[in-house]
Amino acid sequence: MNWTELQDNGGSPVTNYVVEKQDLQTGEWTPVSSYVRGTEFDVPNLDEGKRYNFRVKAVNENGASEPLESQTPITATNPVGK
Repeated sequence: MNWTELQDNGGSPVTNYVVEKQDLQTGEWTPVSSYVRGTEFDVPNLDEGKRYNFRVKAVNENGASEPLESQTPITATNPVGK
């Protein structure tokens, strides 16, 4: 998955991103990674064919941003060649 860099960082550079996934059957959000350095991330341990929502928070010395949430659920697939 990938996302665009935060436009307003509050005057402090983004140090990392927090990625969470939501199981659509339970509605529960669970952490995937709390220290993603860039704006692209391969999400591990997804069930192929299952649908998920994702959200990302930018983190800097001021704290975490409001989450950026996927607009529609995403169906997990194996990457090409795997």
